[in-house]
Amino acid sequence: MKSAELQELHDDLSQEFSRLKRLVDDLNELGQRLDYSAESVEAAALRPHSFYTGVKRMLLLVSRVMKEEPQAKEKARIAACWSV
Repeated sequence: MKSAELQELHDDLSQEFSRLKRLVDDLNELGQRLDYSAESVEAAALRPHSFYTGVKRMLLLVSRVMKEEPQAKEKARIAACWSV
């Protein structure tokens, strides 16, 4: 992996982590003032799904970077076979 790719991954993960932290903070705040109205409960119910989506995005970011490395090696190996 190139250092630029790792830096980009780091930046993307940091941004996503910040979003998740805000989401958790908002959920804690919402829990303290939850009035059990249908709207409040619905708003609270959407938060775990948003958290799951954020974690999933982070895993996808990592998997894309990790997946590119083996593909690049495989392409180089194939190219080397054809150049002989």
